[in-house]
Amino acid sequence: MIKKIGILINWPREIDMYFQLIKAIPNKKIEIIVNDIKSREKGRNNSHKSIVKILNRKQLKYKFFSKIYKKKLYKILISTGEACSQKITTTSLLKFLYARTIGLILKKTNLKNILVFLFNKPLTAESYKNSIGSVWYPENEIGKKVIKFPDGMDLKTKNYPYPEYKKVFDSFLTLGKYETKIIKKKFKKKECFEMGYLRYENLKSKKKIYLKMCREFGLDKQKRIIYWTPTHIDGNEEFDNVNLWMNKINILNEYYNIIIRPHPKSLMIMPGIENKLKKLNYFVDKDPDRKIGEIFKISDFIISDFGGTIFSAIYLNKPILVLNLKANSEFTNNLKENLSLDQIIRKQLISLPPVISETQIKKIPKKIMSQQYKKIITRLKEKYFGLQVGNNINLTKDYLLEVLKKNRS
Repeated sequence: MIKKIGILINWPREIDMYFQLIKAIPNKKIEIIVNDIKSREKGRNNSHKSIVKILNRKQLKYKFFSKIYKKKLYKILISTGEACSQKITTTSLLKFLYARTIGLILKKTNLKNILVFLFNKPLTAESYKNSIGSVWYPENEIGKKVIKFPDGMDLKTKNYPYPEYKKVFDSFLTLGKYETKIIKKKFKKKECFEMGYLRYENLKSKKKIYLKMCREFGLDKQKRIIYWTPTHIDGNEEFDNVNLWMNKINILNEYYNIIIRPHPKSLMIMPGIENKLKKLNYFVDKDPDRKIGEIFKISDFIISDFGGTIFSAIYLNKPILVLNLKANSEFTNNLKENLSLDQIIRKQLISLPPVISETQIKKIPKKIMSQQYKKIITRLKEKYFGLQVGNNINLTKDYLLEVLKKNRS
């Protein structure tokens, strides 16, 4: 057994999420594991190569999951739970067939509404229609005590924390008091430690970051900055959140430097989107090793649609504008059915429908930057996080080292 803290890196973006913690923990007490599991998931193939490039650039040592699986066991293992490799089993195959037949009929005939009324579930098996495999959590097989690392606050609150987590994770690191509350409500005996977003601590000064970004992107110093971070949308509406809006909000380029960061999955699946955006004078951020907090820090406001960016902006007290998909969007309806927190919170945020006019869009920055709206953001931060950016890196490091010490036997 390896008497260290193993950190399983599943996606390139996770390096930024973990980096402050990796630097804080003594080298002799930590080991990085690169997820090189073969997967059918879109956008995952070869992502481990990007992880390796970044780790090599940062001169961080690592081991591949394939080399330690069924060979080594860590005293402590930390993971976001996003290993996301899928195994095809008899059960997963039956679920897939059900979703594609009976589930589809229930959805098309609206019988699902009756089932929701009777059982509080649509019983369409919607989440299984695009995959014949079931999610596999390998963490228990390489760690004695497994700790869940938070990967975002866009939680599907109807089911989160997922039932499988009870067996997979022994304890949870959380982004704040709201996440802790819903975990403890379902898993009363599980330990939670509120750490906030470690990636947003110890950032360089605003001036240094600004000059760095001006050099990197060639920004117009006479304009302020907007950071647009569209999420990745699966299924038939893939890229709708970019295609619906890139021409509409382009009018703001007249007054702002708009840096857009397409989701890494989207860039892998549709690499041509970069040229389309550049032709519209957007600055495209595709650095897999980007310190996201740096661009957040120098931006006047953030634009997003769904996902964790909404909560990152709130955590950093940054005004945010959320962009909607078309009416009756399947993706949006699925979020509503699952009580996704990013869908719930947008009711309190300034959001735009795709039918909005250019004249109305021009008026949006003034509303976004108003003191009234900034007060709303501050209240939301207190409600969902209740944490201050500060000494959370050292507090989390001390907590983990204490857990390691207690699990020596």
